[in-house]
Amino acid sequence: MIDASNEQLWLGFENMAKLLAMASLLSLKSAHHVFQHYYNGFMQFIKEALPNNNTLVDNIYSKKGLMQGLGLPVEKIDCC
Repeated sequence: MIDASNEQLWLGFENMAKLLAMASLLSLKSAHHVFQHYYNGFMQFIKEALPNNNTLVDNIYSKKGLMQGLGLPVEKIDCC
C-alpha cells in the first residue's frame, strides 16, 4: 500500500499518486451508481488515452483487490 500511495500514474506525473487516483475513481463510481460494465469500459478508454507507461488499473476487480489492502471495512447490501 505504501508503494501504491507513492507510485506515479506515469513517469514524470507528480500531481496525483496511483492510490489516490483509484480511490477517487471508485468513490465517483459509487456516488453516481455506475454499473461495473460501464465503469470498466470508461476505465479502458482512460487507460488508452494516458501515456503508454501509465500504471492505472483498468478494471473494477483489480482496483478492489488493491483497495482491500487498506483494511477499510466493506459493507455489502443485498438489494433483492
